[in-house]
Amino acid sequence: KKAVKQEEELSSKILDKQIYLKDAISSMKHMKKDLEKSNRKLEKIAKYDVLSGLLNRQTLFAMMEVEIERALRTGTPLSGIMMDIDNFKYINDNYGHPLGDEIIEEIGRRLKDSLRKYDLAGRYGGEEFFIILPNTLQSQAYAWAERFRDDLCREPMRKKGHNLLVSASLGIAQFRPGDIRETWISRADQAMYRAKEGGRNRSVIEEA
Repeated sequence: KKAVKQEEELSSKILDKQIYLKDAISSMKHMKKDLEKSNRKLEKIAKYDVLSGLLNRQTLFAMMEVEIERALRTGTPLSGIMMDIDNFKYINDNYGHPLGDEIIEEIGRRLKDSLRKYDLAGRYGGEEFFIILPNTLQSQAYAWAERFRDDLCREPMRKKGHNLLVSASLGIAQFRPGDIRETWISRADQAMYRAKEGGRNRSVIEEA
């Protein structure tokens, strides 16, 4: 009887340990899934701008280097567009920064919807965006810029009870052999400022 009782107690302890181990393994599996999910979120945050959903500045620069190397290697054209939202300070000052944030978010969505699969767009900073158009001539980039600009200013953004017509100024620059990333950006930026100085809500190609 004593031996049977000891055997039963031992079996009970073994069963308890098995249940504990099963629960521990199940818990570890859930923890692993949660960790993988968190890592994916962190990876996304590391690559993308949280507000616009586009590439963040660091990732944008890295992808520019990739596309520059590809253009040089293959001899295909590469164009870039610097875009700035017109009168964005007025929007923030008169409607509040939360609404300004929603404008940034909406611009990001519209950019993603209008680009080809292999095109890239990133938030350069503040209300400025840079669009990378591989295998695209300057004239083709200008045509895209004008379509996007025209669609943007024609379709009101309905945010927080307001119908806002938002416009943008765009500067187009084709990558040139001998350029580095900074000079390419600078030429697109200069073209964009010429669009601003010319009255805003327009696309301007870089000066030859």
